[in-house]
Amino acid sequence: MALAASASPALARGGGSGGGGGGGGGGGTTSSPAPTPTNDWTLCSEFATPIGVFPTAPDGSSLLVNEIGGIGCLVAKNSGGVLTLYDVRSGAGWVPSIKSSDPNKLDVQWTWPGDGTRHEISVEPGKTVIR
Repeated sequence: MALAASASPALARGGGSGGGGGGGGGGGTTSSPAPTPTNDWTLCSEFATPIGVFPTAPDGSSLLVNEIGGIGCLVAKNSGGVLTLYDVRSGAGWVPSIKSSDPNKLDVQWTWPGDGTRHEISVEPGKTVIR
């Protein structure tokens, strides 16, 4: 509140263009660093299965589940080799963006607004990339 009260008189005088030194540039925003990914399945824990065991959708299709611990989770449905987004989940503060939802490639990116850090999960038949 003190900043707003002191800025108002300067604006009323025409922006403080007199002699007597300039004011500060105002405080910018301090960016918060992105949280570090964990090894935990906190966003899609109900899909955690032993290696080689795939969860299934109610219609019997296979679900391919990948998580960047605490950041984002992509659940892809594989129905006869055609991929569809089944679910996308985000950790607190992370902003998801679907970059591709093509039947041959799913790509979701999560961004931390505080500093622009990005993580991504990309799924294609026979290939998964997690960055």
